[in-house]
Amino acid sequence: MVGGVNPYTLTVTFSQSLIAQEKNTIEVRGVLDPGVPWSMFLIDSFDLTYERLYEAVGNRLLFTGDGNQAVTVGKFTSATPDIFLLNVTDPRMPKLNTSRTVGGSPGNYEVSFGPASPSARYLAIARDAVVRVSNARGVAPSKLRSASNAADYLIIVPEELAAAAQPLAAYRSTQRMKAVVVKLDDIMNEFNFGISSPEAIRQFLAYAYRSWRKAPRYVVLAGGGTWDYRDNLGLGGNLVPPAMVATPYGLSTSDNHLADVDGDHVPEMAIGRLPVLTSSELQNVIGKIKIYEAASGNRVILVADRPDEGGDFTSDSEAIAALFPSGYVMGKVYLSDYASADTARQMLFDYMNRGAVFFNYVGHAAPDLLSQEELLTSGDLASLTNGNGLPVITAMTCSAGEFAIPGYPSLSQLMVLKEGGGAAAFWSSTGLSDNSEAKILNREFYSAVFLDNKKVLGDAVLQAFRRYRTSGSAPFMTEIYTILGDPALRMR
Repeated sequence: MVGGVNPYTLTVTFSQSLIAQEKNTIEVRGVLDPGVPWSMFLIDSFDLTYERLYEAVGNRLLFTGDGNQAVTVGKFTSATPDIFLLNVTDPRMPKLNTSRTVGGSPGNYEVSFGPASPSARYLAIARDAVVRVSNARGVAPSKLRSASNAADYLIIVPEELAAAAQPLAAYRSTQRMKAVVVKLDDIMNEFNFGISSPEAIRQFLAYAYRSWRKAPRYVVLAGGGTWDYRDNLGLGGNLVPPAMVATPYGLSTSDNHLADVDGDHVPEMAIGRLPVLTSSELQNVIGKIKIYEAASGNRVILVADRPDEGGDFTSDSEAIAALFPSGYVMGKVYLSDYASADTARQMLFDYMNRGAVFFNYVGHAAPDLLSQEELLTSGDLASLTNGNGLPVITAMTCSAGEFAIPGYPSLSQLMVLKEGGGAAAFWSSTGLSDNSEAKILNREFYSAVFLDNKKVLGDAVLQAFRRYRTSGSAPFMTEIYTILGDPALRMR
């Protein structure tokens, strides 16, 4: 077993007799060495190399010449000898090979030619196997590249949620913001030839920031997103695709990367995501935004994990408590003060159900829980009846802000989506986070809110990012601490 945070390549040889004619399955199992409490690994890709016959399957075959002077591909079962041969070494510029010869007989045709090089890739395909596009349609050109465009507040939304997003735009318009709703399909068509990709969103935002008459200050991604861009798992949920960025601990989800125009790991526009899948969910989240901004309150919940080798979380939380003005009423749940985690849990639920405007957590976490002692889990949502007492949650920990696991709603998602309670917004990390660095972000966020009067969520987050960057700390942290919620949310 290898150790450390490093990439590894494993090469294994095996008997080709193990490969079945049809479907094959590769299984990877994680096995812990004795005395190792936990580990994590991520699979980048598999590359399987094996010998096979030059025989068409379904009247097509993708192959290389493999150093052969001449190649004959057989078993074309089409009724006519109309077989195309394309050099697809550069798949963006396929070249038709007109020197190939076709032989054989009906039901068993074959195509022969001399490969250009051993590494050249070819596609041999019969006319009746060519995929015909039946649902192609023309699209009206958008006006997204017009330099006369202007927006303070931008909502990026899939077609099916566009109507449900209009009330949010109208609400922000009443606050003297120029609010614009942009359909995701228009972005993909204008900036990526109609192909869905998070990179198209990044290119669009960079263009809007640099070229529009008025650049957006706040960007809302109105729709859930997952790593499974092509829905290979069949679990859905990828309405607005998120970006993935490299960190010292592997790939992590990053919406911030989409708004990072100059590539310095800090977004130029405050960006947040409403992780909704339906119009009714979006209506509920918009309602919670309005409730938070209209309500009054001064309760704060400060929660800390038990101190360990990861950090003195109790002390870290006390440092944040010192930043709150005297008018706030604090409820503290520090595991170090309790012999039983169950007692701490009950105290936390009591505080939450009374309502709060802020909820800060420091310690360990996972996508579905805060603390290994399960202070708060995804399964606890039914116990939360905080109604209109919705907090902004800041969780300085690992993975609590993850939202892109296919088919697996996380604690942060559920808190934002919950009807009749939960949270107004959730700011946390989508991947593994270092406590020594997270403390800086935590301090700078609440300093922005209370010392610099940054009372808009996205403004406070951006200031925290900028000041964090000047500290010389690890830049990946500003990419993975993501807002689930409206970045234009007005805090109290």
